[in-house]
Amino acid sequence: MKTIEMWKSFSNIPVNGDINIEFHKGKVAPILDPNEASSTTLLRQIYGELKPDEDAFSRGRL
Repeated sequence: MKTIEMWKSFSNIPVNGDINIEFHKGKVAPILDPNEASSTTLLRQIYGELKPDEDAFSRGRL
């Protein structure tokens, strides 16, 4: 799975910006952030619970 340039804001306050990440089957990928809110928002976007403001998002095999 790959996400490219994923953005999310709430009330014009950016929460995630310009995130580029790849996940590979069978591999552990840590998501680190200083306050934990951005990583939770990112995971909710990946799972489809939140729609990103902008993204080029692909699911499936890399």
